[in-house]
Amino acid sequence: MLPRRPVPRPRALVAGLLAAGALSLGLGAGPATPTADARSTVCGDVVPTATAQREVRAKGRLLGRVWIHLRRNGTSCIVLRAVAYKGTPHYMSLQVCQVSGRPYRSCTGADAGRYRYYAGPIDYPMGACQAIRVKIDVPNGRRLTDQWVYGACN
Repeated sequence: MLPRRPVPRPRALVAGLLAAGALSLGLGAGPATPTADARSTVCGDVVPTATAQREVRAKGRLLGRVWIHLRRNGTSCIVLRAVAYKGTPHYMSLQVCQVSGRPYRSCTGADAGRYRYYAGPIDYPMGACQAIRVKIDVPNGRRLTDQWVYGACN
């Protein structure tokens, strides 16, 4: 029997399920790619075959992954998922801007805070080139990275 598709829930409920082990995003020691059900828990109704990821590294160490999912309503859903400090509260910041030269002036979505599993999701219109600014600190507050990753340009 196939598992039922989860209903999108607020961040606190998802974080609680993750902490209890009732829900797995498939990162870390498990499979490298999350299941469609795990993506749906964070982003809602996504197209399973329309997903991209960008690794966030500092000094060769994988710190997190930026996931860009296409929702069935035509928008993209962008999430920064922790890898290195998954499960431990640490500062993560995700900001989405439209690429139209530098500096990026059209920044419409942002999420930042001390999170255990992910920052976001941020909804962003499809059809725009996306510049995604990512900041990740170690749990004690020292900045590990402040970098840009890029989504696909349609």
